Amino acid sequence: MNRLKTIAFIAVEAVLYTVFVYLDITGGSADASSSVKFASILICAAVAVGEAVKAVTGAGEVPEAVPGNREMPKSADREKIRYTGPVLLGAALLCTVFADRFLLFESSILPGIISFCLVQTIYLFVITGANLRQFLTVFGIRLACSAAGAVFLSGLAGGDRLLAAVVCFYGISFVGNIVHIVVSIVRSHTGAIKPPCLFAKPGLFATGLILFLLCDINVLIYNLNGYAGAGAGVPVWLVNAASILMWVFYLPSQIMIVLSGSGMQGINRADGFTRARLRK
Repeated sequence: MNRLKTIAFIAVEAVLYTVFVYLDITGGSADASSSVKFASILICAAVAVGEAVKAVTGAGEVPEAVPGNREMPKSADREKIRYTGPVLLGAALLCTVFADRFLLFESSILPGIISFCLVQTIYLFVITGANLRQFLTVFGIRLACSAAGAVFLSGLAGGDRLLAAVVCFYGISFVGNIVHIVVSIVRSHTGAIKPPCLFAKPGLFATGLILFLLCDINVLIYNLNGYAGAGAGVPVWLVNAASILMWVFYLPSQIMIVLSGSGMQGINRADGFTRARLRK
């Protein structure tokens, strides 16, 4: 994605962001706010899918080699970043749209959470560099931990063990992905040759995931009284603040994730893995 398209994407999202934050703070129409929020995610998905199509058709961007840079990815890794990364990003954002459709406009939260579980599973595949053995090992461990955790969380979910298991898997996957990508980035700074993930800008991806987590922390605060009963004692002012802050963090997180998996012309990567320029 060239610089002009990147600026246009961010500018449009900034306008939508301002609109729904204003509506939320001033107590404006909840339906209007939800529609604007959903539109902003649709745009993120459209950009991600567009980058995936460019990658599949051979028009995608790939990091250039920098002479003398011993941290330059191998040719096979560059090809994965060029083709596989954008395709996985597009798939993840389509799942995100599906999840937000349920969470914004429907009363049933289970399909939305399951969709976000799929998103985090796709991100795990990205973070493991499409290494199937490593992916399946980590995925299996997370499933086992989720099954065990569901026993303890089912009380908070009104005895619904399926919901408890899904929530547990989502939380474990999310936190695990953040830890995994941060560790991979740190290792890349210490001389590791393998790219931290299949996205061109791992540092931006990690930042997006952290903002995404901050969003979900506010979602948890907002729903805590409902999950645990009024006895949870979450102050009303905190619940109200969380209802606004969840999307204050969420849209920027999705923008960063989209940009992390697509090249930005003339902008050097800042994550320390390679100082390769991304060409148009």
